[in-house]
Amino acid sequence: MRKAGENMKLIILGLLLTINIPVSYGRSVDGDFVISRVTKANNKLDSYLMGREIALTLVLLPELGNELKVTINEDDKSLNAFATFDDQSNPLIIVNRGLLDHEEMTKELLDLFLCHEMGHLSGGDPKLVRRNGKLSWSSVEGQADYFATQICMDFLGYSEEQILHQSITFASLIAKLKGHSKLPKIDTPESYNVSRTLQTHPTPQCRLDTLVAGLRSKPRPHCWFNPMELD
Repeated sequence: MRKAGENMKLIILGLLLTINIPVSYGRSVDGDFVISRVTKANNKLDSYLMGREIALTLVLLPELGNELKVTINEDDKSLNAFATFDDQSNPLIIVNRGLLDHEEMTKELLDLFLCHEMGHLSGGDPKLVRRNGKLSWSSVEGQADYFATQICMDFLGYSEEQILHQSITFASLIAKLKGHSKLPKIDTPESYNVSRTLQTHPTPQCRLDTLVAGLRSKPRPHCWFNPMELD
């Protein structure tokens, strides 16, 4: 666990953060895209989001630098966020307006979404495989979830109980958005093993299993991860 002094430093740095006007272009895993409109913070949750830039920067891998940007895509009302790089090769997290405005969104849950995106940037292997067969810079979805609770949420100062609560909320929200009638539970883990590491999002139950495994530093669940591929 992180020392209390480090957590206090993050709080102070967040309070001192000067909010920058976000950039307008970035690169995705599969190519270029244009964000049609991003804005300055315009409500309390927006301001909180922008204030997380410095704290999240400290979770970045050293080779990614120290210029993490967080922006809002006002034109996308879907509940989503994604990690990429801007046109100066700085790591960039884009959060859709739909995620911030969702009725169940809280600061704590937003942090878990942000930590998932940080997992794409700093989560390590296994990595996504591009369409041309080469490895991407981005960790796969399952690894991003694992990093979120094993490293990032702890670094932001959350207790194990808080992380567990947000993990259940996170997985349940995703299940509801996908129209699942059965919500994921701690005591009903997925029982199947994948033959190849998933390149896509695992099931909501598998994602909860992964978040809990990361929190408790347990092996990555085989509902998305095949350890033989890393040998």
